[in-house]
Amino acid sequence: MVISLSKILFRSIDFLKIFWAWSKKNWKFITGFLVATFIFLLTRKKFDWEEYQKKTKEDYKKEIEIINNSHEKEISDRDKAIKEYMLSIKNIEIDHEKDIEDLDEQTKKRILKLLKDSKEDPESLTKKISDITGFKIHK
Repeated sequence: MVISLSKILFRSIDFLKIFWAWSKKNWKFITGFLVATFIFLLTRKKFDWEEYQKKTKEDYKKEIEIINNSHEKEISDRDKAIKEYMLSIKNIEIDHEKDIEDLDEQTKKRILKLLKDSKEDPESLTKKISDITGFKIHK
């Protein structure tokens, strides 16, 4: 499996002929690539890793600070909403109890009025009281 020097030379000459033919056809591509590479080499800046790491670390700290601030604000808003909810529930319960007491007083007054008005007919009195209170009568 020894490749002779002459075979390598002929193969490389064949390759160069093929490459030269391709280059004559695609010279615009090669020229564009060389110009772009030349411009890149002239305009590139030296990259400072320490500055990059410092900037990345500062950005990370700022992002963490923003996340923590938004989390604290969310928690305070939630606590405020819970307090408002509990206060409104308490007010509703107080109003409900007051309304029930008022309703009971009104119902008592209506029943007393019915008792005074209809002392003679106990069945109609029972029916009217059941209508007012919502209780069912079993006979």
